[in-house]
Amino acid sequence: MAGAKVSVSYDDGSTSQRVPVSRRDGNTFKATYVHPELAATDRLVSLCTEAWDTAGNRTVQDITKAYGLK
Repeated sequence: MAGAKVSVSYDDGSTSQRVPVSRRDGNTFKATYVHPELAATDRLVSLCTEAWDTAGNRTVQDITKAYGLK
């Protein structure tokens, strides 16, 4: 794995923000983010992930309503 990006959304994907991603080892990455106040969300988190390798292969995955907030 050459790299990864993660974006998080609290309004069903209408708007999103990139979050910091750090490399843990050769093929593992970690995204870290803090949720806003519950009232500023639709109580659901959507994620968009992207990963690529040095050969130019790339994958993008959108996960709408990945999990709920309480």
